[in-house]
Amino acid sequence: MTDHIWGVVCFITDIMLPYLRKRHAIHSDAGSVMIIPRERISTGQYLTRLYVQIKTKFLWKAPIPAAYQIGRRMTPHFSISDDAERSRALIVGDACHTHSQKAGQGMNVFLMDSYLAWKLAHEIYALSPGLPGASVLKIYKSELVTFARMLIEFDNKFSSIFSGQIGSDSSIEGLSHEQFLKVSSDGSGFTSVCRIEYPQSIIAKAISTEN
Repeated sequence: MTDHIWGVVCFITDIMLPYLRKRHAIHSDAGSVMIIPRERISTGQYLTRLYVQIKTKFLWKAPIPAAYQIGRRMTPHFSISDDAERSRALIVGDACHTHSQKAGQGMNVFLMDSYLAWKLAHEIYALSPGLPGASVLKIYKSELVTFARMLIEFDNKFSSIFSGQIGSDSSIEGLSHEQFLKVSSDGSGFTSVCRIEYPQSIIAKAISTEN
């Protein structure tokens, strides 16, 4: 857990903020605010999500519908096997890794965890490729451990820059605006799930990048 507390609220905006349908990060001496564009509702209007950094002593006085404390955890076990080394219980989602909401990784992680569905189907109907006895369930742990570690490492860096204040003593080594943009840009491949690499397995082949 960290000492950073954030309030969360979704609402229909009544302001003419330029580029409101894009993500905004606002930093000041009083704290930080993050604006996230959300979906269109049945009335045709768009929702906007607002993250507001809250000082602990003001937490219970703030009129915020929800508040959360940033926590990052990862389970030491992603599956439980029987005596024949067959996976009998698989741990997914928040039960095996938690992170902040800063980069919108909840859906990305959920979609990646849902890959387990077709792995289960292959196991049940004996469709696993490769040698006899090969099981795609056996690679679930190696895939998820790799991704979960990347997620927590990225989230630690990403949420820290949002919880800090640019140019203040509380920021990361006096985080500058340029450094803030660089961290966001460097993480774009991960947050868009366009730069995720799995270790080699019976369904994934390592690609050489030497040439």
